[in-house]
Amino acid sequence: YILNEVQRIANLGNWEWDIITNQLAWSDEIYRIFGLKPQEFEATYDAFLETIHPEDRSMVQEAVTEALVSNQYHVEHRIVQPSGEVRIVREIGEVTYDKDGDPIRMLGTVQDISEQKSLEVEIKEAEERERKTRELYNKRLEAIHNGAFRLAEAESLDQISEIAMDIMLNELGNIFCEIYQVEGDRIVLYRHSAIDVVKPKRPSVPLDFKSIVGRAINSKKTQDVPDIAKDPDYVWGGDVDLMHQSEVVVPILLDDRAVGAINTESVEKNAYTRIDIHLIETLAEHVSSAIGRLEQINNLERIVKERTDQLRESEIKYESISNATEVILFEYEPESESYWMSDKLYEMMAIDKPTNMSFNEVFSGHLTTVHEEDR
Repeated sequence: YILNEVQRIANLGNWEWDIITNQLAWSDEIYRIFGLKPQEFEATYDAFLETIHPEDRSMVQEAVTEALVSNQYHVEHRIVQPSGEVRIVREIGEVTYDKDGDPIRMLGTVQDISEQKSLEVEIKEAEERERKTRELYNKRLEAIHNGAFRLAEAESLDQISEIAMDIMLNELGNIFCEIYQVEGDRIVLYRHSAIDVVKPKRPSVPLDFKSIVGRAINSKKTQDVPDIAKDPDYVWGGDVDLMHQSEVVVPILLDDRAVGAINTESVEKNAYTRIDIHLIETLAEHVSSAIGRLEQINNLERIVKERTDQLRESEIKYESISNATEVILFEYEPESESYWMSDKLYEMMAIDKPTNMSFNEVFSGHLTTVHEEDR
């Protein structure tokens, strides 16, 4: 009884094959492994071969033939139970010989290793999935970084949104996507994967509009919504939305401001993994850098325009004063080597107004007009 219990727990049975009579003796556990009942099965070597999966039968026969010579029997093969269920077993045995060296008996064990093999397959499949996931992640991350160069060359928010949309759809594999920008106190839809929102006017909503996009922008935190039907802030917009099941919105943060958001939705629940979200957040960082660069350029252009306008106003003022009097006016900034001279100077010197000349060149020319005793 104890031996039977031990064999049952271990899924292990023992057998003995009388090679002379071709009779097999199986323990109770072997019958259980093979899905058989002792009274319904005559244990012979030929009957045993019939239980083996047809694709493995010749392999087992070769292993038995080799064992009769080498005394080494170790084989793993499939069996087919009467129910049709396929199991995997491991057999180990050794041969007994007579005084003339002829094989007369084999003793061995059979162990059901189906669960072990199934686990090994699951582990290999998991490893393969992990490998493919890692490769896909690296490929997509590289695509995002390559896209950063395109973003850095963008000359407008429209171009930045267009590039971000292209990366979301063609590099990250998203089907549905929206790109939003914050303009003043409104959230403006700049790009939509399904419709043209550029003309005649971009749709927008107030900054405090209740939505998942608004929540991401106002909280400055990524919103991962595995089941949008359970989120009260989801905005149902039509038949397309009825198919969507999950959503991720990543805010675009510049310094301490939310300047926009990237939104993607899926027809499956719990569609977005931690890696998916990380990739979108990485893209949002590059978009933020591009927007920041654009703001710096716009601010610099604004400052240059303001100073140019101020300088022009000064020129007009100085010119008016000079024309109204006999006073010659000029202005020179040593650091930038920029200068301005009133037209009265050139008139008095009886020379044409020079172009593309430095202050020193102009001043040297002026000295030639001065009386040599006054230079």
